[in-house]
Amino acid sequence: MPCLPWGIDTAIGAIPYIFVGDLFKKYNYKRWHITFAILPIIIIFGFKLISFQYKLNMASMVYNHILLDLLIPIVFGFALYQMAMLCRNTPIQSILSVCGRNSLTIFYLHAAVLSCESINIYLRILLAISGGIMLQAMFEKYRLLRFLFLGKRS
Repeated sequence: MPCLPWGIDTAIGAIPYIFVGDLFKKYNYKRWHITFAILPIIIIFGFKLISFQYKLNMASMVYNHILLDLLIPIVFGFALYQMAMLCRNTPIQSILSVCGRNSLTIFYLHAAVLSCESINIYLRILLAISGGIMLQAMFEKYRLLRFLFLGKRS
């Protein structure tokens, strides 16, 4: 089956995760909720203890464990959210904020960049994030690109 351009097929599979992420916007953070950040560690050690092999690869669009495929990204996403809340009012917050505002552009660019296996993985990650940020800045700067890629008329 041929792949759709820009990873649109993968984007459709990401809708449940995007929905859950959108629900996090309404979440009321309490300082004691940081204890939930321990859940990913428990999951990792639990899987190691019972020798359970689990892999989630959204690019293949194959979901073998529907419950785990929803639960594990949510738990890890919540833990990342907790860590981001700890970074509030620090210089790290501004970096995370820039990445968050540009996340869709980074999302669409990362698949192409990460597929270049001849480049070191850490450099590919850096290129995907920085390239997405630069593309987004270019989209916002020029009126035609702003209209074409962001759907904004002004």
